[in-house]
Amino acid sequence: MLRGKLKELRERCPVTVALESSGTYGDALRQAACDAGIPTRRVSAKAVKDQAETFDGVPSQHDGKDAAIIADLCGRGKSAAWELPKIDAPTGNDAAIRYWVRRLDGSQRIKQILGGKAEALLAVGATWAVEHGASTCSQPLDEFRCSPYAHVLTDDEPRRTVMTTAIIFHEVKSGDQWAESWRKGPGSRHDMFGKIGVKARTFRDPKNPESTGVILEIPDMAKCQAFLESDAAKKAMAEDGLKVETMRMLVEFTP
Repeated sequence: MLRGKLKELRERCPVTVALESSGTYGDALRQAACDAGIPTRRVSAKAVKDQAETFDGVPSQHDGKDAAIIADLCGRGKSAAWELPKIDAPTGNDAAIRYWVRRLDGSQRIKQILGGKAEALLAVGATWAVEHGASTCSQPLDEFRCSPYAHVLTDDEPRRTVMTTAIIFHEVKSGDQWAESWRKGPGSRHDMFGKIGVKARTFRDPKNPESTGVILEIPDMAKCQAFLESDAAKKAMAEDGLKVETMRMLVEFTP
């Protein structure tokens, strides 16, 4: 249909199609123009950009203005012929080249994916090293295997740990006393939970400081549950003034 309309237009008056040389979105129009016998001209994208301000004194660009600039440059001879390339009939060598190009493209995508995974593994290893003060690679392997990052870099552990998110909220006797026990540092509650690989975030009601809670990221739910029921955890709850009867836990789930 487009080709027919272009032929009708060519028969009524001289026509030249000028296109900016950016991208391939104009290839369909260029093909139709060539099929209709209408000459096509290529205008440099840089020339169009450089002309934007001198064209009307405003350094802005939009479709209507770009079209006017392209027509102006073409009319002043600032363009080149843009014929469609001649494509010979495909040969056996062409098919082989296309096959290897597709195979190379697929291999590069796989390389990119695996490279990203390798960077993630290195980042996790570096995080563990920083947390444990390891400045060299001489850290004992057995110690590393006991860390929450062991599953990432060792073959005898699961390749991926599913973290469970839990919310625990409760009342305490003194909000300030409870907050002090969670102040980060040696012997804090963060340090205590960190020994079982659990990371915690603390919360409290700004209008009622005695209403508190924590969000826990738990790599091993059974181990965490056993810890919460241990004598050490019960002692810590008593020291923090936690009212055990008010404690409730919500565990993240997907309906």
